[in-house]
Amino acid sequence: MLQCILFVFYLYRYKEYFDPVEPYDFNRQYFFVLAVRLGFVIIFQYFVFFTVGFLDWLIPDVPRKLEVKIKRENFVARACLTASEAEASLDLDARVPHTVGSANSLYMSCESVNRSRNSNT
Repeated sequence: MLQCILFVFYLYRYKEYFDPVEPYDFNRQYFFVLAVRLGFVIIFQYFVFFTVGFLDWLIPDVPRKLEVKIKRENFVARACLTASEAEASLDLDARVPHTVGSANSLYMSCESVNRSRNSNT
């Protein structure tokens, strides 16, 4: 009975990637499986990296409609500042004093420019 148990144990023993003789070092299959695991982790890491980068490039951070509104707002602000500078540079003394800033201010707000235009007409 004991011989039968030893035979079954020896026959169906899981070899665990060790050499069957002393000093029981790891065999080539163990290192091959370890290299394949490491390769899979590295390939999967770069696959995720490039997929996230592609999705980041594909989906914009700012919606297109909002981007157009921001550009329009910047355009209007520049136009208002240009008009303010042009009016301020014509003559500082002839300008009607306004409530925002000093009367000799070079830069007027858009409301002041519109107010002074409306009062002149």
